[in-house]
Amino acid sequence: MFRKHVRQVGQGCTRRNARLWVLILLGLLSLSAPAYSATTLFQWRQVASALEGRSEAQGAVVGTKLYVFGGYERVADGSLDAFRDTQVYDPATNTWQLKTPMPEAITHAAIVVDGATIWLLGGYLGDVPHPSTNHVWKYNTNTNS
Repeated sequence: MFRKHVRQVGQGCTRRNARLWVLILLGLLSLSAPAYSATTLFQWRQVASALEGRSEAQGAVVGTKLYVFGGYERVADGSLDAFRDTQVYDPATNTWQLKTPMPEAITHAAIVVDGATIWLLGGYLGDVPHPSTNHVWKYNTNTNS
């Protein structure tokens, strides 16, 4: 399951956050590097479609896998419904898989990767119109919790 963490605004993490963003960028580069030669590294190609269409979701790369959290889908009446889903894409098998859902339907959250841990910070809760949140959630990709 996800774990909720609360931290007061103003507690200093700027240097740590900067290091985490560098790790994210390196993680994104490492996703592509093993699978492609230098001549094909920056070419677009279609891969397996996600399990459901969505907009305004959060995504992060851990190892070689892409994790996608939450987002919206437009329903028949035209409104936007928020997802709690967690999906993971594995480029080695070109497949998507459902993982443990988030405790809350969240969109627009900041997302940070630290090793095998993905942090979701803030964002909006639930369907439109929705309140903003100061909730912080921690997801461990090794334990799917």
